Amino acid sequence: LMTKFSNPIVGILAGAGFTALIQSSSASVGILQALAASGLIGFNSAVFVLFGQNIGTCITAILAAIGTGRSAKRTTVIHLLFNIIGTIIFTTVCLTLPLSDFVAAWTPGNAPRQIANMHTLFNLATSFLLIPFGNQLASLAVKILPEKEAEKQKQKHLKYLRSWDAGLDPRIGGAAIHMEEVGKEIRRMLEMAKENVDESFQSFLVGNSHKLKEVEEREEYIDYLNKEISGIISKMMVSETNEKTSELISLYFKMTGNIERIGDHAVNICDYTKIIEEKEIKFSRQARAELKEMKQICHNMFRYFQREIEDTKKWLEDLHEMEHFVDTKTQEFYNSHLMRMKRGECNDEACIIYSEMLVDFERIGDHLWNMAKAMREIAEEV
Repeated sequence: LMTKFSNPIVGILAGAGFTALIQSSSASVGILQALAASGLIGFNSAVFVLFGQNIGTCITAILAAIGTGRSAKRTTVIHLLFNIIGTIIFTTVCLTLPLSDFVAAWTPGNAPRQIANMHTLFNLATSFLLIPFGNQLASLAVKILPEKEAEKQKQKHLKYLRSWDAGLDPRIGGAAIHMEEVGKEIRRMLEMAKENVDESFQSFLVGNSHKLKEVEEREEYIDYLNKEISGIISKMMVSETNEKTSELISLYFKMTGNIERIGDHAVNICDYTKIIEEKEIKFSRQARAELKEMKQICHNMFRYFQREIEDTKKWLEDLHEMEHFVDTKTQEFYNSHLMRMKRGECNDEACIIYSEMLVDFERIGDHLWNMAKAMREIAEEV
């Protein structure tokens, strides 16, 4: 394959395939030099095999990237792109210009040296040509291997804010510039808390903990965001002298704390799910119906809280009614629970878990109401 071809593309593929097979570019080039020294392949043909060998050497990076993160795989893609682009450029030049004859003239009659010179020229020239396009290669690698949504969730980062030391304006009055970004991060954090509440309730209802790993990972993300946002807010408060802006900052600080506690209640529900799954605890049809209603009430309250606010006063009144409804339903469910206990319809462990669920349900409503009050004050300040 490496000696009997007329089409340059076949030579490139032969070089790439053979190098990939033995996983050693130095050995592959050494064999090519031996073939050229024996007169089995001319230099003008050997250069195409050589270019293919540069592509084939990427196999080691490809194998090393198996099981690694997306960034490591993108590094491999850049390595592959580098050699493919270099091969395209040098093949085109060799087919249109007498580059092979020019390089051969450096060391006439010495085929191994000629191959070594072309190999060195290939890598140096390709490097110099592509250095100015490093960012473009990186962007292309990202397009080839885009980040999946699940991976975005796992890689903890501030999406809208940067750390105070890494870009936020530390000057007096600088905090006001970044209030919108703080609000966006908090809304992002709230959406994660909502997803956790929804999924934890659903897992509890089906008595299956297979989705709880996602909830726990998201809770770690919520804790991370709470820590990062709170740290930035604290630095904002130190540097800010404007009283109005300082009040806004403190309100956002309260909101992050309430979201973090909502996340904690979702984790509590996860823990109950593990218990009922391990101990095969069953709930009555009425209790399950009440739990489904709890889930829907929480979902509706979250959704209303996250909607676009047109009339702040009405929005707050509606959320206050929802929070009052949560309190009313909590008492109603508790009374029904007591009646079931008197009738002996639930065992001790089920009774305890249901009572704890009611507490978490009621507290989630409280924290959303606390956030609503803070949002009203923010709207009035702005």
